[in-house]
Amino acid sequence: MIDFNISKDILEKTERILFISHFSIKDFVYAQNYFINFAKEYQNIKIDLYVDPLCARPAIFRFSDYKNHMLKDWLQEFNIFNKVYFAPTNFLKYLDLKKEIKNQNYLLIINLATKNILKFNKFAKNISKNANIINQNILQDNNYNNNILNIDIPKKWLISVKLNFLSWGINDKQRQIKKIIFINPFERNLQRLWPIERIFEFIDELRVSENFYNTVFIINVLPHNYKKYQKVLKNFAKQNTFLFVVTHNFFQLVSMVKLSDLVISVDNPVLTLAQVFNKPVINILQKSKIQEINNKNNIYLASKWQFKSDILIDNLINKVKEINY
Repeated sequence: MIDFNISKDILEKTERILFISHFSIKDFVYAQNYFINFAKEYQNIKIDLYVDPLCARPAIFRFSDYKNHMLKDWLQEFNIFNKVYFAPTNFLKYLDLKKEIKNQNYLLIINLATKNILKFNKFAKNISKNANIINQNILQDNNYNNNILNIDIPKKWLISVKLNFLSWGINDKQRQIKKIIFINPFERNLQRLWPIERIFEFIDELRVSENFYNTVFIINVLPHNYKKYQKVLKNFAKQNTFLFVVTHNFFQLVSMVKLSDLVISVDNPVLTLAQVFNKPVINILQKSKIQEINNKNNIYLASKWQFKSDILIDNLINKVKEINY
């Protein structure tokens, strides 16, 4: 039996519980095991979740324009939760949501935040003055971090991405024969972006090697860049090189990573997905990312400008040739 660090007396009297956090994709990859086990152990308790990924931002940026968070798609498919609240970026909608949560009269709130813990505690007290508020850090709990990582992909999204391959003239049999390299050239916050023209140069230089002449390269692009990059791709007339865009759902990206053989990416949730499916990864980082220094497959750049330089291309080619995938 797993110890959830919550008094059994409290749990036995609880019919409904609210967990609050700032979960990212990477966080939930690990945290999902906690919720799965909790739901098995306490089947009588309804589990609700409140996620606020922007809580760490200063108030002035708290309600600025922010794109739909990918985690939403995953949580909607994760059938453990009775109800999921996702903090909106619109201030008035945020106030409406707080009012809705207050009306639930939660008596037990578990704060799973690992940063801005006091802000989340303040939020918990604000929505339920009578609640028992407990702080937990499940992301550092060995009971869950040691479990096998997994993401259950809904079948329809896996089929959707396989249809992408068919539209490129690659059926399942061909996909098993050819090597698939998935390239993600941008960070989530777009602070670093590997220019598409430089990606094509990298592909051209790698194809010179007989081991890569038949490799399929798939480049992840943002929806608003797709048409522009498609024109560039046609001008360069690249063989076995395709653009991929997430049009509807986070699980399209998950499926593409699962069906790839090697992932090349800047620091991004894509790297976490590759880890889940045990894919070899080349991670492009700036040297300030000291915490990643021990990964032999990392490429470290001194500054952002090197994303446009020959240094990155040369390093990548050498690194790809070293990896057995």
